[in-house]
Amino acid sequence: MTRVPYATRENMDAAGQEIWDDIETSRGGVARNYAALLNNPQASAAMIGLGTYARYNTPMDPRIKAVAVLTAAREACGHYVWTVNQPAAKEAG
Repeated sequence: MTRVPYATRENMDAAGQEIWDDIETSRGGVARNYAALLNNPQASAAMIGLGTYARYNTPMDPRIKAVAVLTAAREACGHYVWTVNQPAAKEAG
């Protein structure tokens, strides 16, 4: 049983659907962690904007970012985060 219900695109207003579509386009789909966040679309947009900046737009060496993400995932037992970020970490070296 989920602790937080997963939002669906059909149950959102036009602004929420736009945020849903942005996530779907930029990340190749809306994973369950994003569907849970999308219960509050505006907060989701802010969090995703911060995550996108931290992952793609900071001047930090990609290898350091990859180690930081995987370390945080390991410490938080974030199996999903580890799994989706491991290929990028390998590519970064």
